Amino acid sequence: MTNQYNEWEYCAGLTDKVFGTYKPQASSVELPDRLQIEGEYQSARRVVHGFTKLLGYLSTMKIVSINRNVIDFNGMPYRQIEPYVFVPVRQSGFAFFVRDDQGAVVKASNPYFDSFLLTGLDAQRTGISLIAVGLGLLLIMLAVISGFVRWIISRFRRAAKPSSGISKYYLWMNIAGLAFIVNNIILGYRTLNYTNYSAIRIHLIGNIVYVVLATGYILLLMMKLRSTEAGKASKIMYILSGVSALLFSAVIIGWDLYY
Repeated sequence: MTNQYNEWEYCAGLTDKVFGTYKPQASSVELPDRLQIEGEYQSARRVVHGFTKLLGYLSTMKIVSINRNVIDFNGMPYRQIEPYVFVPVRQSGFAFFVRDDQGAVVKASNPYFDSFLLTGLDAQRTGISLIAVGLGLLLIMLAVISGFVRWIISRFRRAAKPSSGISKYYLWMNIAGLAFIVNNIILGYRTLNYTNYSAIRIHLIGNIVYVVLATGYILLLMMKLRSTEAGKASKIMYILSGVSALLFSAVIIGWDLYY
């Protein structure tokens, strides 16, 4: 009866066999619309601070309505038997939804865990972060390709190298941006494989170094961009590189990817 190896097909209905099937009392109360509970829910038992809090947003549960009294609870159909009380269609158990003083659903509960409904920016946080990383990566790739093309053209024209003092910092900032992507891909992979904290600390330190470099680069742009002798196109690329550095730094700070 412990289901140690996840043999769901062998224990489905076991509770009903042992304790009997629950039958709700007859009531004239109209069941509420299932649309009130639709949304994305996050487990109450989660990491709130530190880089692993991202895992809580990657393992959310989604509730989608199928018809008026049936919902899809993270891939499993549930049927409403009483107001805000649902039971699985194919196995034993139950889930009920808790409302606040205004009547809005805020939490889903079952015998094993509670989940809170994500609202506002919390519901869009992962998507916004992916857009920020994607945009930053696009800007870096644009800067790298543009710099390579200009280098090829200057070689063919035998032109002198640009004398801008920002250019070398611009180059290293783009390299640091690519390193940021690689570093956090490795960090995510090692985290999912339960690598100990002492082994992944180097990745967190790398993110701190990146934020420091990004801050220095943005301050350098603010002080010297107008006075530099670089052309207009080069200045635009310097600014875009600064924007990507700002986006990556916001992701690091927002997701606590430094401790």
